[in-house]
Amino acid sequence: MQEPIDIVYLWVDGSLPGFCEERDSYATRLRDRDPARYRDNLDLLKYSLRGIAIYLPWIRNIYIVTSRPQRPAWLAVNNRIHVVHHDQFIDRSALPLYNSNAIFCFLHRLPGLSRRFIYCEDDILWTAPTDLSYFLDEEGRLRVHQRFGHTPDADSQFNVNALPVNPTWAYNNKLIDEAFGRRRRPTHTHAPLLVDLELWRELVQKWPNEIAATKLNRFRSENDLVPVYLYRHFLLNTDRARPISRFKTYGEAHYHGIENFKPWAWIGLNLINVLKPNTTCLNDNWGEVPPVGVTAMIRRYLERTFPDRSPFEADGVETSYRGVATPTQVSAT
Repeated sequence: MQEPIDIVYLWVDGSLPGFCEERDSYATRLRDRDPARYRDNLDLLKYSLRGIAIYLPWIRNIYIVTSRPQRPAWLAVNNRIHVVHHDQFIDRSALPLYNSNAIFCFLHRLPGLSRRFIYCEDDILWTAPTDLSYFLDEEGRLRVHQRFGHTPDADSQFNVNALPVNPTWAYNNKLIDEAFGRRRRPTHTHAPLLVDLELWRELVQKWPNEIAATKLNRFRSENDLVPVYLYRHFLLNTDRARPISRFKTYGEAHYHGIENFKPWAWIGLNLINVLKPNTTCLNDNWGEVPPVGVTAMIRRYLERTFPDRSPFEADGVETSYRGVATPTQVSAT
Protein backbone atom coordinates (compact mmCIF):
# COMPACT_ATOMS: atom_id res chain seq x y z
CA MET A 1 0.00 0.00 0.00
CA GLN A 2 1.40 3.40 -0.95
CA GLU A 3 2.23 5.73 1.93
CA PRO A 4 -0.08 8.74 2.30
CA ILE A 5 1.04 11.77 0.30
CA ASP A 6 -0.42 15.24 0.85
CA ILE A 7 -0.12 18.30 -1.37
CA VAL A 8 0.47 21.87 -0.19
CA TYR A 9 -0.43 25.00 -2.17
CA LEU A 10 0.45 28.58 -1.32
CA TRP A 11 -2.36 30.85 -2.48
CA VAL A 12 -3.35 34.48 -2.12
CA ASP A 13 -5.84 36.83 -3.74
CA GLY A 14 -4.59 40.40 -3.86
CA SER A 15 -8.06 41.69 -4.69
CA LEU A 16 -9.25 41.07 -1.14
CA PRO A 17 -10.29 44.43 0.35
CA GLY A 18 -7.61 45.70 2.67
CA PHE A 19 -4.93 43.23 1.55
CA CYS A 20 -2.95 45.59 -0.67
CA GLU A 21 -3.28 48.43 1.82
CA GLU A 22 -1.79 46.30 4.60
CA ARG A 23 0.96 44.98 2.31
CA ASP A 24 1.85 48.47 1.12
CA SER A 25 2.17 49.70 4.70
CA TYR A 26 5.13 47.32 5.08
CA ALA A 27 6.55 47.46 1.53
CA THR A 28 9.70 49.50 0.99
CA ARG A 29 10.50 48.63 -2.63
CA LEU A 30 8.51 48.66 -5.84
CA ARG A 31 8.99 44.92 -6.35
CA ASP A 32 7.38 44.25 -2.95
CA ARG A 33 4.15 45.40 -4.61
CA ASP A 34 4.57 43.36 -7.80
CA PRO A 35 0.96 42.55 -8.77
CA ALA A 36 1.95 39.26 -10.40
CA ARG A 37 2.80 37.82 -6.97
CA TYR A 38 -0.67 38.49 -5.60
CA ARG A 39 -2.96 38.24 -8.62
CA ASP A 40 -5.60 35.50 -8.96
CA ASN A 41 -7.56 36.62 -12.00
CA LEU A 42 -7.55 33.18 -13.70
CA ASP A 43 -8.58 30.96 -10.75
CA LEU A 44 -5.69 28.65 -11.63
CA LEU A 45 -5.89 26.90 -8.27
CA LYS A 46 -9.42 25.75 -9.11
CA TYR A 47 -8.22 24.15 -12.34
CA SER A 48 -5.20 22.66 -10.62
CA LEU A 49 -7.56 20.92 -8.19
CA ARG A 50 -9.66 19.71 -11.12
CA GLY A 51 -6.45 18.13 -12.43
CA ILE A 52 -5.83 16.44 -9.09
CA ALA A 53 -9.33 14.97 -9.13
CA ILE A 54 -8.70 13.53 -12.61
CA TYR A 55 -5.02 12.64 -12.63
CA LEU A 56 -3.88 12.31 -9.00
CA PRO A 57 -6.75 10.65 -7.12
CA TRP A 58 -4.19 9.06 -4.80
CA ILE A 59 -3.43 12.37 -3.07
CA ARG A 60 -4.64 12.19 0.53
CA ASN A 61 -5.08 15.75 1.83
CA ILE A 62 -4.89 19.12 0.10
CA TYR A 63 -3.53 22.01 2.15
CA ILE A 64 -4.21 25.55 0.96
CA VAL A 65 -1.99 27.98 2.86
CA THR A 66 -3.08 31.59 2.82
CA SER A 67 -3.39 34.75 4.90
CA ARG A 68 -6.38 35.30 7.16
CA PRO A 69 -9.27 35.62 6.40
CA GLN A 70 -8.80 34.49 2.81
CA ARG A 71 -10.33 31.39 1.27
CA PRO A 72 -11.12 30.77 -2.43
CA ALA A 73 -14.72 31.82 -2.97
CA TRP A 74 -15.45 28.72 -5.07
CA LEU A 75 -13.98 26.21 -2.58
CA ALA A 76 -16.29 23.63 -1.03
CA VAL A 77 -16.17 22.21 2.46
CA ASN A 78 -14.48 18.85 1.90
CA ASN A 79 -12.76 16.55 4.39
CA ARG A 80 -9.69 16.37 2.12
CA ILE A 81 -9.31 20.15 1.97
CA HIS A 82 -7.53 22.02 4.77
CA VAL A 83 -7.38 25.79 4.54
CA VAL A 84 -4.62 26.87 6.93
CA HIS A 85 -3.99 30.53 7.64
CA HIS A 86 -0.52 31.87 8.29
CA ASP A 87 -1.27 32.74 11.90
CA GLN A 88 -2.04 29.08 12.63
CA PHE A 89 1.55 27.87 12.11
CA ILE A 90 3.90 30.83 11.56
CA ASP A 91 5.59 32.73 14.38
CA ARG A 92 3.61 35.82 15.27
CA SER A 93 6.78 37.92 15.17
CA ALA A 94 7.15 37.13 11.44
CA LEU A 95 3.62 38.16 10.46
CA PRO A 96 2.29 39.44 8.17
CA LEU A 97 4.37 37.50 5.68
CA TYR A 98 4.38 38.03 1.91
CA ASN A 99 7.45 35.94 1.05
CA SER A 100 6.87 32.42 -0.28
CA ASN A 101 10.46 31.46 0.55
CA ALA A 102 9.87 32.34 4.20
CA ILE A 103 6.46 30.66 4.31
CA PHE A 104 7.98 27.44 2.95
CA CYS A 105 10.37 27.35 5.91
CA PHE A 106 7.38 26.97 8.26
CA LEU A 107 5.46 24.31 6.30
CA HIS A 108 6.78 21.43 8.40
CA ARG A 109 4.50 22.74 11.17
CA LEU A 110 1.28 22.11 9.24
CA PRO A 111 -0.90 19.88 11.43
CA GLY A 112 -1.13 16.29 10.23
CA LEU A 113 1.10 16.83 7.19
CA SER A 114 2.42 13.61 5.65
CA ARG A 115 6.15 12.88 6.02
CA ARG A 116 6.53 13.23 2.27
CA PHE A 117 4.37 15.87 0.63
CA ILE A 118 4.12 17.68 -2.70
CA TYR A 119 4.78 21.40 -2.70
CA CYS A 120 2.95 23.06 -5.58
CA GLU A 121 2.62 26.68 -6.64
CA ASP A 122 -0.93 27.75 -7.44
CA ASP A 123 -0.07 28.50 -11.10
CA ILE A 124 0.77 24.86 -11.87
CA LEU A 125 -1.79 22.63 -13.58
CA TRP A 126 -1.90 18.83 -13.63
CA THR A 127 -2.42 17.91 -17.27
CA ALA A 128 -1.78 14.13 -17.47
CA PRO A 129 -1.95 11.03 -15.24
CA THR A 130 0.84 11.31 -12.67
CA ASP A 131 2.22 8.95 -10.04
CA LEU A 132 5.32 8.94 -7.85
CA SER A 133 7.53 7.97 -10.79
CA TYR A 134 7.22 11.61 -11.91
CA PHE A 135 8.99 12.63 -8.68
CA LEU A 136 11.28 9.67 -7.91
CA ASP A 137 13.46 7.36 -9.96
CA GLU A 138 13.69 3.57 -9.59
CA GLU A 139 16.13 3.96 -6.69
CA GLY A 140 13.93 6.40 -4.82
CA ARG A 141 16.01 9.47 -5.68
CA LEU A 142 14.36 12.79 -6.41
CA ARG A 143 14.05 13.56 -10.12
CA VAL A 144 15.17 17.15 -10.80
CA HIS A 145 13.73 18.81 -13.91
CA GLN A 146 16.27 21.15 -15.50
CA ARG A 147 15.81 23.98 -18.00
CA PHE A 148 18.29 25.38 -20.46
CA GLY A 149 20.50 28.05 -18.94
CA HIS A 150 22.25 28.51 -15.60
CA THR A 151 21.62 30.48 -12.45
CA PRO A 152 24.00 33.36 -11.58
CA ASP A 153 27.14 32.23 -9.79
CA ALA A 154 28.24 33.45 -6.37
CA ASP A 155 30.41 36.23 -7.82
CA SER A 156 27.35 38.09 -9.12
CA GLN A 157 25.78 38.46 -5.67
CA PHE A 158 26.65 42.16 -5.50
CA ASN A 159 26.27 43.03 -9.18
CA VAL A 160 24.29 46.28 -9.10
CA ASN A 161 23.30 45.89 -12.76
CA ALA A 162 21.76 42.44 -12.29
CA LEU A 163 18.06 41.64 -12.36
CA PRO A 164 16.48 41.88 -8.89
CA VAL A 165 16.23 38.09 -8.53
CA ASN A 166 19.83 37.39 -9.56
CA PRO A 167 21.51 38.30 -6.23
CA THR A 168 19.23 35.79 -4.50
CA TRP A 169 20.28 32.99 -6.85
CA ALA A 170 23.91 34.05 -6.41
CA TYR A 171 23.56 33.98 -2.62
CA ASN A 172 22.14 30.46 -2.71
CA ASN A 173 24.91 29.31 -5.04
CA LYS A 174 27.42 30.77 -2.59
CA LEU A 175 25.96 28.58 0.16
CA ILE A 176 26.09 25.49 -2.05
CA ASP A 177 29.64 26.32 -3.20
CA GLU A 178 30.82 26.55 0.40
CA ALA A 179 29.24 23.22 1.28
CA PHE A 180 29.93 21.13 -1.83
CA GLY A 181 32.37 22.94 -4.09
CA ARG A 182 32.17 25.62 -6.72
CA ARG A 183 30.44 24.95 -10.06
CA ARG A 184 27.83 26.38 -12.42
CA ARG A 185 24.30 25.19 -11.71
CA PRO A 186 21.45 24.80 -14.18
CA THR A 187 18.10 26.49 -13.86
CA HIS A 188 15.29 24.27 -12.63
CA THR A 189 11.89 24.48 -14.22
CA HIS A 190 8.75 25.51 -12.35
CA ALA A 191 7.44 22.12 -11.27
CA PRO A 192 5.91 20.54 -8.17
CA LEU A 193 8.44 19.32 -5.62
CA LEU A 194 8.20 16.17 -3.51
CA VAL A 195 9.57 17.10 -0.09
CA ASP A 196 10.72 14.57 2.49
CA LEU A 197 10.52 16.16 5.94
CA GLU A 198 13.42 14.06 7.24
CA LEU A 199 15.64 15.36 4.42
CA TRP A 200 14.34 18.89 4.96
CA ARG A 201 15.42 18.69 8.62
CA GLU A 202 18.90 17.67 7.45
CA LEU A 203 18.99 20.78 5.24
CA VAL A 204 17.88 22.96 8.16
CA GLN A 205 20.67 21.54 10.32
CA LYS A 206 23.19 22.43 7.61
CA TRP A 207 22.02 26.03 7.19
CA PRO A 208 20.22 26.92 10.45
CA ASN A 209 21.19 30.59 10.53
CA GLU A 210 20.24 31.15 6.90
CA ILE A 211 16.85 29.47 7.47
CA ALA A 212 16.26 31.64 10.53
CA ALA A 213 17.11 34.80 8.60
CA THR A 214 14.82 33.86 5.71
CA LYS A 215 11.90 33.34 8.08
CA LEU A 216 12.19 37.00 9.10
CA ASN A 217 12.19 38.40 5.55
CA ARG A 218 8.67 39.75 5.17
CA PHE A 219 9.19 40.19 1.43
CA ARG A 220 11.56 38.39 -0.92
CA SER A 221 15.11 39.44 -0.24
CA GLU A 222 18.62 39.11 -1.65
CA ASN A 223 19.58 36.97 1.35
CA ASP A 224 16.62 34.59 1.08
CA LEU A 225 17.38 30.93 1.16
CA VAL A 226 15.27 29.64 -1.75
CA PRO A 227 13.98 26.33 -0.39
CA VAL A 228 12.87 24.71 -3.66
CA TYR A 229 16.25 25.46 -5.25
CA LEU A 230 18.46 24.63 -2.29
CA TYR A 231 16.55 21.44 -1.46
CA ARG A 232 17.07 20.06 -4.95
CA HIS A 233 20.78 20.87 -4.95
CA PHE A 234 21.25 19.55 -1.42
CA LEU A 235 19.90 16.21 -2.58
CA LEU A 236 21.84 16.29 -5.86
CA ASN A 237 25.08 16.81 -3.95
CA THR A 238 24.37 14.01 -1.49
CA ASP A 239 23.41 11.46 -4.17
CA ARG A 240 19.74 11.48 -3.26
CA ALA A 241 18.56 13.15 -6.45
CA ARG A 242 19.40 12.92 -10.12
CA PRO A 243 18.98 15.45 -12.92
CA ILE A 244 16.51 14.81 -15.72
CA SER A 245 17.53 15.71 -19.25
CA ARG A 246 16.32 19.06 -20.48
CA PHE A 247 14.44 17.50 -23.37
CA LYS A 248 12.61 15.12 -21.03
CA THR A 249 11.90 18.04 -18.71
CA TYR A 250 10.09 19.95 -21.43
CA GLY A 251 7.97 16.89 -22.13
CA GLU A 252 7.06 16.31 -18.48
CA ALA A 253 7.03 19.73 -16.82
CA HIS A 254 5.98 22.42 -19.28
CA TYR A 255 6.55 26.07 -18.46
CA HIS A 256 4.94 28.99 -20.25
CA GLY A 257 5.33 32.61 -19.27
CA ILE A 258 2.09 34.47 -19.98
CA GLU A 259 2.89 37.72 -21.75
CA ASN A 260 0.74 40.51 -23.12
CA PHE A 261 1.30 39.26 -26.68
CA LYS A 262 -1.71 37.19 -27.74
CA PRO A 263 0.07 35.03 -30.39
CA TRP A 264 2.65 34.01 -27.76
CA ALA A 265 -0.12 32.86 -25.43
CA TRP A 266 -1.69 30.91 -28.28
CA ILE A 267 1.61 29.13 -29.00
CA GLY A 268 2.11 28.24 -25.35
CA LEU A 269 -1.36 26.80 -24.92
CA ASN A 270 -1.12 24.74 -28.09
CA LEU A 271 2.25 23.36 -27.01
CA ILE A 272 0.51 21.84 -24.00
CA ASN A 273 -1.72 19.88 -26.37
CA VAL A 274 1.29 18.75 -28.41
CA LEU A 275 3.61 17.83 -25.53
CA LYS A 276 0.95 16.41 -23.18
CA PRO A 277 3.13 17.06 -20.11
CA ASN A 278 2.31 15.92 -16.59
CA THR A 279 2.40 19.48 -15.31
CA THR A 280 2.07 22.91 -16.86
CA CYS A 281 3.07 26.18 -15.23
CA LEU A 282 1.28 29.28 -16.53
CA ASN A 283 3.48 31.95 -15.00
CA ASP A 284 2.08 35.47 -14.74
CA ASN A 285 4.45 37.77 -16.65
CA TRP A 286 1.80 40.42 -17.20
CA GLY A 287 2.40 43.95 -16.14
CA GLU A 288 0.18 46.09 -13.97
CA VAL A 289 -3.05 45.24 -15.84
CA PRO A 290 -3.60 41.88 -17.63
CA PRO A 291 -4.81 42.30 -21.24
CA VAL A 292 -8.45 41.39 -21.68
CA GLY A 293 -7.93 39.40 -24.89
CA VAL A 294 -5.19 37.14 -23.52
CA THR A 295 -7.07 36.62 -20.27
CA ALA A 296 -10.21 35.55 -22.14
CA MET A 297 -8.21 33.18 -24.37
CA ILE A 298 -6.63 31.43 -21.36
CA ARG A 299 -9.94 31.18 -19.53
CA ARG A 300 -11.51 29.50 -22.58
CA TYR A 301 -8.58 27.09 -22.73
CA LEU A 302 -8.92 26.22 -19.05
CA GLU A 303 -12.62 25.50 -19.36
CA ARG A 304 -12.10 23.35 -22.46
CA THR A 305 -9.28 21.41 -20.80
CA PHE A 306 -10.97 20.99 -17.42
CA PRO A 307 -14.70 21.18 -18.16
CA ASP A 308 -15.94 19.19 -15.16
CA ARG A 309 -16.21 20.62 -11.68
CA SER A 310 -14.18 18.80 -9.06
CA PRO A 311 -15.50 17.55 -5.70
CA PHE A 312 -13.58 20.47 -4.18
CA GLU A 313 -15.84 23.13 -5.68
CA ALA A 314 -18.93 24.49 -4.00
CA ASP A 315 -22.18 24.59 -5.94
CA GLY A 316 -24.10 27.84 -5.83
CA VAL A 317 -22.27 29.20 -2.79
CA GLU A 318 -22.72 32.88 -2.03
CA THR A 319 -19.69 34.88 -0.95
CA SER A 320 -19.56 38.17 0.86
CA TYR A 321 -16.92 39.38 -1.60
CA ARG A 322 -14.29 37.78 -3.82
CA GLY A 323 -11.72 35.71 -1.95
CA VAL A 324 -13.45 35.57 1.46
CA ALA A 325 -15.88 32.86 2.42
CA THR A 326 -19.07 33.44 4.34
CA PRO A 327 -19.11 31.74 7.78
CA THR A 328 -21.07 28.75 6.45
CA GLN A 329 -18.18 27.94 4.09
CA VAL A 330 -15.28 28.01 6.50
CA SER A 331 -14.10 24.60 7.67
CA ALA A 332 -12.79 23.79 11.12
CA THR A 333 -9.23 24.20 9.95
